[in-house]
Amino acid sequence: MQEIKFDPPRKIISAFKKSLYEIFADTKIILSSKLLKLFFYMNLIFRLIFHFFFHPNQPSSFAPDEGTYARLAEYVSRGKAVQDFPEYGPSLYNQSKSLISPSSFLIKLGNEPLDSVRIVSSLYGFLIPLCVLLCFVAVRKSKVNIDRLHQEFRSPLALFLLFFLFFIPSNFLWSTLGLRESASQFWILAQTYFLIKMYLNKKIDKLPFGLLALISSIFSFSSRPQTALLISIFIMILGILVAIRKKTLSFLLISIFSFIAGNSFASTPEVKSIEKWTIIEKSNESNFHNSENHEISFSVKSKLANSLCDFPLQVIELAGKEFQCNLIKEYRKPLLPPLNSLPTNVYVSTLEEKRNLNRLGASSALAPSLCSKSVNEFASIWCNMSEIPYRLSAFLLRPFPLIDQGSSFLFLAGMENVVWLILYLITLFKMAQVRRWSPLKEYVLSFAFFLILFSTAASLYEGNMGTAFRHRSTLIGHLVLLNLLVITYLDSKRNHSIAN
Repeated sequence: MQEIKFDPPRKIISAFKKSLYEIFADTKIILSSKLLKLFFYMNLIFRLIFHFFFHPNQPSSFAPDEGTYARLAEYVSRGKAVQDFPEYGPSLYNQSKSLISPSSFLIKLGNEPLDSVRIVSSLYGFLIPLCVLLCFVAVRKSKVNIDRLHQEFRSPLALFLLFFLFFIPSNFLWSTLGLRESASQFWILAQTYFLIKMYLNKKIDKLPFGLLALISSIFSFSSRPQTALLISIFIMILGILVAIRKKTLSFLLISIFSFIAGNSFASTPEVKSIEKWTIIEKSNESNFHNSENHEISFSVKSKLANSLCDFPLQVIELAGKEFQCNLIKEYRKPLLPPLNSLPTNVYVSTLEEKRNLNRLGASSALAPSLCSKSVNEFASIWCNMSEIPYRLSAFLLRPFPLIDQGSSFLFLAGMENVVWLILYLITLFKMAQVRRWSPLKEYVLSFAFFLILFSTAASLYEGNMGTAFRHRSTLIGHLVLLNLLVITYLDSKRNHSIAN
């Protein structure tokens, strides 16, 4: 009898090929819908129009921060050390790598810095609906055939949700400007998709999707660490529940590794600046700044330089030739990134300070926090909890139309909030119709818990309605996904009952 050999590398390669095929198959289902294809084309055309005709050649008044990201991307494209970046130092780069790194690459190709960050942000924004729909297809395609999926997109409520996802004005605007909102949304939704695929697959087929979820978590931390931290906590809780119910640790392990790797990637390493002497031949002094490798050719004389040089531009004589002393600066990074730090601004004791800081100079400032008067950490936690009703309602619903006035932005945001309110009411009404034994209960409860967790935590962070309104866009993907799943499930259940 021939012995059967176990070949792990071949099985792993086969699993990766299968995972890529599944991703391609899910994407093909989405793009085979004429309606969805039309929405994608319209979305792309509107983005091009905004980029070339509507946005000014300077940072927009809606998002002055894009000027800072553009300057940082240009700084990185020149190969300069981010530790010397005059605005915010290295922390801004480490917490926005997902936006800055591809933008710096576009700058190297000849694009303007502001255009580069806008292009990258808009590309992320264009892909966000695709991520949401991939999550939806991953859950639903095992329940219904492709034709039925396409029909589900055509119901009135589904059309409302899709239009909201593709064209809600505020989120569309943020994603065409050079901000990290769209990068954060994209990587969170990509991580959600890969975790769903991991949950649905078995044994070694989980590995590729687990690795992709890990990579997505890393990029999520490097786009907005505070949001990624909440996602990590949420996923670890789910991992514990999955471990108890399915007797498997893979989901929990991936969530833990994702947290460690993502937090490490977005942490600012302690970079040490060291000054050292180098010498160049005086006859080549004029070429010193034009030759990147000239200093290296004299590195063998570093010991002599350190012992003979006393001040910059000093002339010394070696082997009958004159040399000039120059002081250079080197940066030394640790071999391993830090693992013992959390993203900034996540501690309860600093939330009230951040809220009050965000109020400064804001025309749409929320009421000041009184929790800074708390005498200890427990009192601070209790005080922050007592402010949740006011701050959560402000985060989800303000500015109120016709009430919060003072600028055209508040007026337009108030009008859009009417649509948000309708969506909230639809969500509550539809979720109340889902029974405990529904096959979608795991997904519905998970997404609902995440939305509650994120909204509550984010509301304690905000100090003015402008930034709160912008940060609320993170909810869009999971909110639409939750509603699409519930609505299509209830419709299919109703149609099944009629058929019987």
